Amino acid sequence: MLRFMNNSMLMPSGGPLTLMKLAFQHGGVHPSRIARFLISLIRLSLNYPMSLLERFYFSNQVHLIKIKEAPVFIIGHYRSGTSLMHKLLAADPRFRYISEYELLFPHHSVRVERFLKPMVQRLINAFQIKHPNFNDYTINLNDPNEDEALLVSAGASWGGYWSFIFPSHSNEIVGRSVDFINERDKILWRNSYLYFIKRLHWKKEGRILIKSPASTARIGALLDLFPDAKFIYMHRNPEEVSKSMAKIWRKEILKYFCLQKPHQSTIDGHIQATYHLLLDAYDRDKHLIPDGNLIEVQYEKFLANKFSTVELIYNAFNLSFNEAVKKSVYEKVQMQERYKASRYTS
Repeated sequence: MLRFMNNSMLMPSGGPLTLMKLAFQHGGVHPSRIARFLISLIRLSLNYPMSLLERFYFSNQVHLIKIKEAPVFIIGHYRSGTSLMHKLLAADPRFRYISEYELLFPHHSVRVERFLKPMVQRLINAFQIKHPNFNDYTINLNDPNEDEALLVSAGASWGGYWSFIFPSHSNEIVGRSVDFINERDKILWRNSYLYFIKRLHWKKEGRILIKSPASTARIGALLDLFPDAKFIYMHRNPEEVSKSMAKIWRKEILKYFCLQKPHQSTIDGHIQATYHLLLDAYDRDKHLIPDGNLIEVQYEKFLANKFSTVELIYNAFNLSFNEAVKKSVYEKVQMQERYKASRYTS
C-alpha cells in the first residue's frame, strides 16, 4: 500500500482540484473567461475517475517499467520548427509519441482508445473541427503532440504550460517547473517526469519521441534520467521567432487557453523572458550532452530540405532508416508540402 501511495503521487494528474488551486495561487480567473474555466473543470472531472483507477490498478506496473532505448527529445524555442520535425519523425511507427487523442483523454486505456478513437475522429471529420494551432487543418487524433500540453490536460501541477494559462504569474510558474530555481522542485519534477515517461512506454512500447520546447532549459535534468538521450535542437531567426510568438499569443493562446486577460506588456515580457531563458540554458548545458547525441537543425534549411534533414538525423544517431520508414517519412513530407502556412497578420 505504501508503494502504491508513493507511486500514485508521481502520476501526472491532479484533476479539477489542481486547476482550482492554481487559479487561486496565480491571480484568479478573469470574468470573461469563467465559461472556459468551467469547461476545463468539467473535462478534468470527467477524466479524473479514470486516473484514480489507473493509480489503484496500474501504478506499480508503471513503476517497474524499464526504458531500454534512449529517448529522443526535440527541443528548441517555440515556433522554431519543433512541431513539423515531430510530425515527420512520428511517421516512423517504431517511435512512441504522445497523440492528439491522448491529449483529449489522457487516462484512457489502450482498449478504450481502440474503441473510442475512431468514433471521435468521425465526429471531428463530420463537423470539420479545426486544430487551434493550424487554421486550415482538421484535427487528426493520430498526430503527435507534446509533453507539456498533455501534462496540463491531465491536470499535472508541474506542467510549464500553466504559464500560458496564468500569465500574471508566469515567472513563478516557469521558475518552478522549467528553470528549477528551487532544488526541491527539480527533484520533484525529475521523479514525476520519469514516471510520466514510463507510463507512456507502459501504454505502448517503442522508442520514446518527445517534442518539448520547455525542456530546452532542462537538459541537465533529462540527462540525469536518461544519460544516453538524443537531442534535436531546432533554431530559427530570432526576429521571426518573436513575430511568430506574438501571433500565437494573439490568435491562439488568448483565444483558446488563457484564463486571464493580461496587458500586452505582460505578454511581451513573457515572450522575452522565455526566449532568453531557453536559449541561455541551452548554451550553458549543451556541453553536457555526450558526443554523437546532439544535432542542431536550422529552421530555414529544414524547410528547404525536409526529407534530407530527417535522413541526416537518422544517420547521425545511428538509427535504421529503412525503406518502409523512408516511404512513411516521404509521404508525410508530401502531405506537409500541401499545407499552406498562414501569413503573419498585423
